[in-house]
Amino acid sequence: MVVGSGTIGAGDQCAPSRLLRYGQAYEEMAIGALLANGYAVALTDYEGLGTPGDHPYLNRRSLGTSMLDMARVARNPKFGVSSKAPVALWGYSEGGFAAGSAAELAGTYAPELPIFAAFAGAPAPDLADLARLGDGSLLGGGVGWVVNGFIAAYPEHRAKFLAAFNPLGRSVLRDVNSYCVFDVMRMLPFVPTTFYTKDGRPIAAHLRKEPWLTAVNDQRLGGVAPRMPVLVSQNRGDDVVDPRGTDRMVRSWRAKGADVTVETMHLPVLLPGTFLGHGVGLVSELEALRWLNAKAAALPKN
Repeated sequence: MVVGSGTIGAGDQCAPSRLLRYGQAYEEMAIGALLANGYAVALTDYEGLGTPGDHPYLNRRSLGTSMLDMARVARNPKFGVSSKAPVALWGYSEGGFAAGSAAELAGTYAPELPIFAAFAGAPAPDLADLARLGDGSLLGGGVGWVVNGFIAAYPEHRAKFLAAFNPLGRSVLRDVNSYCVFDVMRMLPFVPTTFYTKDGRPIAAHLRKEPWLTAVNDQRLGGVAPRMPVLVSQNRGDDVVDPRGTDRMVRSWRAKGADVTVETMHLPVLLPGTFLGHGVGLVSELEALRWLNAKAAALPKN
């Protein structure tokens, strides 16, 4: 089982492998449940967390290949895992995006991996939706992670990306690269992106033009059908990840022939912008574990 972490930040000190040592990784409950159900678990740090370079936050290829590379490494007898072990993918929020990305990329990037299932919870499949709902939220400063990821992925457009920001905005871009998620919540809560741009427009407005538009489109999930069964969960009252974007992703996958199961929660929007409606969706991991166990039980016995 390869687990992708939810949003934790961009500083090297935020790497999941480091946070686990101190009981500060919020995947610990899911990892504990997976271990208790007999799965070997590998948790990826993602690119740029504890390694050189910036963390490409919500970058489809970077996060997806990080998940798949971790699966390749983990299937090794020296870790107590058979080199022929079947693989599953698991993640919520940024981790759900990573799992969905890996599910899409597996057929071309890692066709040798026997991936039998993937769980993608609240996967934020469209950055345009995230820019709109997340603007001015408790984690609104996280837009800096997205922009820095764009700059890392498209260095030829660095000047154009930076040109949208005023001095305050540029200072935010510099600062958030060393912040963990709780640093952003503490230092930049509920600040709208109109404070950061030269023209006073929100970042969502800039995403409609190049080079932003290409960067957003390149990260969107739904363009490639996963070859393994996928469970997608979403709370309809999610205040950060627009469930309508998740719906579009699911429809696109299904139209392309993918086997997609949807687990929907129907809680209302409560305290918008606080991530409460997003966080409660983690309860869906209980159903995800039951679904995963059923898929594992159906695997051929060696």
